[in-house]
Amino acid sequence: MTQEEPNKPTQPAGTDQQVPGDQAPLQPAVKKQRLDDLDALEILDSAQGDGFVYLITTAMTLTGMPMAAIALFGEDRLWFRVHSRIGPWKLARNVTLDDRMIANPTEVLVVEDTRTDPRFADSRIIASDPRIGFYAGSPIVTAEGYAIGALCMLDNKPGSLNAEQITELRQLGRQVATLLEVRHAPRSQWGKLARERESARAKLAKHDHLTGVYNREGLLDEVDKMRASTLAREIGATSICVVDLIEFGDVNRKLGHDGGDKILQVVAEQIASTIPDRAILARTGDTVFVALLPEADNEEAQRIARAILQRLNRMISANGYDPIKIKVVIGVVTAAAGSGTELRQLLDSADDALDEAKLGGASTIATLGEPVREKLAHDAAVTRALAAVLESGGLDVYYMPLVRLEDRAVIGYEALARWTDPELGEVPTADFVRLAETHGMVGALDRIVLRQALTDFAAGRIPGDEVSVNVSPPGVLGDMTSQILEQLKATGVDPKKLVIEITERVAPGDNPLLEAALRELTKIGVRVALDDFGTGATSISSLRTLPFTRIKIDRTLTAGIEEGNPQARLVVEGIVLMATHLGLDTLAEGIETEEQAEILLEAGVAYGQGFHFGRPLPIPRDAVDESE
Repeated sequence: MTQEEPNKPTQPAGTDQQVPGDQAPLQPAVKKQRLDDLDALEILDSAQGDGFVYLITTAMTLTGMPMAAIALFGEDRLWFRVHSRIGPWKLARNVTLDDRMIANPTEVLVVEDTRTDPRFADSRIIASDPRIGFYAGSPIVTAEGYAIGALCMLDNKPGSLNAEQITELRQLGRQVATLLEVRHAPRSQWGKLARERESARAKLAKHDHLTGVYNREGLLDEVDKMRASTLAREIGATSICVVDLIEFGDVNRKLGHDGGDKILQVVAEQIASTIPDRAILARTGDTVFVALLPEADNEEAQRIARAILQRLNRMISANGYDPIKIKVVIGVVTAAAGSGTELRQLLDSADDALDEAKLGGASTIATLGEPVREKLAHDAAVTRALAAVLESGGLDVYYMPLVRLEDRAVIGYEALARWTDPELGEVPTADFVRLAETHGMVGALDRIVLRQALTDFAAGRIPGDEVSVNVSPPGVLGDMTSQILEQLKATGVDPKKLVIEITERVAPGDNPLLEAALRELTKIGVRVALDDFGTGATSISSLRTLPFTRIKIDRTLTAGIEEGNPQARLVVEGIVLMATHLGLDTLAEGIETEEQAEILLEAGVAYGQGFHFGRPLPIPRDAVDESE
């Protein structure tokens, strides 16, 4: 609701007499001013725009308060612009803005309980509406140093603000003052105002709209700032506590979704009041909160986790709803000082700790042990070495034969990345591909393999009619098509000889850049295979949206097919039937025996690969001999 309400004062205009219980006068460092003529200054008119609404609603989001107002006071009237999420709210017509509501124009005034605070014992504002239980006011001060009003946050129950929210509210109060003065100095102020509004909008985008804490984007932004700063590299251990409210559907069923939202707001407040000031709190899922704890070793993180659990294990009350008990699990993970662990890796590991906690049920705290911390340190070392080897182009490319099952003829080869590091030794492909995807390096990895594979194919070192190259959807950028076309042109390889393999495990259908790129490539004859079919949840939807020409049946469906389990064969036959109707050919991975190959051929699979036909090798020996 928006309201502009003129109000008649209860005492003669221009008097500053105190009534019993009033606060001391304003601090002399900043001057108070009741504006003689608000209309003459065009402040009321300038306040009709959306800028004030935006600042009010931003303040409500960042503080989690249900009511907010911009209040300006003059000699003969009080002006309010009010927004409320809990229904109509209107001041009595005989109310003026008490001086006590701007106790110190340099600071935000927070009154957690107006009904018991002696400063508001006889306040006409509170007396006019006993529903007001909480008040916070950020002074609106002109460039000349005059306090002309306040950005007010209100609630119908007692409450509190944390240090970060108070800082944000102070900044928003300054932005209100800037907007009010725009009419008097438009050319000099508009640029500043635009920057401040953009800053506020950016901050809002990184905060959870319900609780006011960071959202996942805001958390990752803070993590990246820590990683980039010198200070972050000098701090000691870093820990993460992930808090999940399990079976929260029961809360929504009992209290309704509005009641559930209120409980989530209370939970956020409880966690924020338990963790250290230096910690960063975010809501990353519907019921998941993450507390990033810089300079906290595992012992301190455990203590904080226990404190959070103890706080949340009590009956939780939200205003207007019956108290309720929630179920909580907490995952804890720590990176030791000097381990080199990436903070984003630590976040992923914290999710693993949370999954472990869920196995124990409500009130469980699970900590990933030393082996996991060692793995984190190892992954960090692999990531650093991988970045260096991709820069130098030092990866190896091996080739695995693709065979037509009907006559066992080799139709081509799949190019596979391999890496042996001088210090780390032979690094498993699955490990470095995973880390490349996590840290944004998989695009570079794919380009190296593509270039080498097309070069070898063009030189005749790879026999057969096709060469297959893997492309990871997370690494696809807008220029993937042009890069592939450039390599095809540079090597002279016919596009129809190239097969691009897309792995199903990373939800390829969720990447619009990938879909556009693949459609462009298929127009010139490049074929596309869906790799690892049967290992994820996106197979069918991907077949509907992406231009595949081949399905590669995952090795997990091939393994044990010869052991007499009729269901194993029926699954493969079902995939072949579906592929046939879609006009796709099929290739089975992981074939290790002749018996498996025969059963797959009988089931209708056209092609196969696996150790039975040949292991990945740097360059097939017969191809090298022929080229020589």
